[in-house]
Amino acid sequence: MSHRLFYFLLVAVVFLAVPSTRAPTVTTIYDTAGVFVYNIPAGTKYVDVCVQGAAGAGGNGNTGGNNGAGGGGGAGNVICERIDVGSETTATVSVGAKGNPGASQGNNGGNGAESTFTIGSRILRASGGGGGLGGGASGGAGGGAGGTANANGNTGGSSTAGSWNWIISVTGSNGGTACTAGTTATAALATLLYFLPGSGGGGCTLNNPGGAGGPCQGTVNTGGTPGTSNTTYTGGGGGGASYFANGGNGAGSGNLTPSTGNKGSGGGGGYGGSGGWAQGAAGGDGCVTVTPIAGS
Repeated sequence: MSHRLFYFLLVAVVFLAVPSTRAPTVTTIYDTAGVFVYNIPAGTKYVDVCVQGAAGAGGNGNTGGNNGAGGGGGAGNVICERIDVGSETTATVSVGAKGNPGASQGNNGGNGAESTFTIGSRILRASGGGGGLGGGASGGAGGGAGGTANANGNTGGSSTAGSWNWIISVTGSNGGTACTAGTTATAALATLLYFLPGSGGGGCTLNNPGGAGGPCQGTVNTGGTPGTSNTTYTGGGGGGASYFANGGNGAGSGNLTPSTGNKGSGGGGGYGGSGGWAQGAAGGDGCVTVTPIAGS
């Protein structure tokens, strides 16, 4: 064996024997309410993080005559950033709990809770969406507002280079009023890329459909379909869309069971009218995704 070949084989063996310090690009998804510890893989320079607040539940319908359907729940807010991990080896993930419907006819849906991601002194916060209003005794009700962000959407540091969604100021959109569609939240700086959650659509009255949930700007996700109405059932509003999922559908004459939200999207509103009433559907728990990025 030549010296050159022996040297080549020796280098190859040594190279293969040395474990890689590059971080695996595997996304970890947390989509159940609770507090979790994320262990940062060796070799990680940055983490790409998306934090989605939990969503509100749909409002309950109200029975009798032309009594109204419930509004859809609003989606939670979302913030996505790339963060330099520095010397940190762990991060704390808190996934907000979904809003649940009330127990009685005409009850409002519960609000979704905030989700957070904490690494060192840095905290990313995404507020929860509002619950849809319960159907009234003389007509439909409004949907829940989408989530809102606090100042800068985070605390403990400025946005790093490479961040793709540094929220400066976001106002959650009001839910649709009776029989009208939900809308999308608005941001102070339209020049940046935002993922803005949708609010819930309003419930409606006999022979008029409810309002659709609002879409999530910056994604393909759409708000929930409203419930249909006839001479017996009033249609519930659709839930607002989140960064991760479409909104839940409202209940009505064509479907007496509203759809639950998923990963921060709003639950659909319950039907009302002379055919009885239905509870609104629960919103979706929040969601946090973390992807390690290797770097030198």
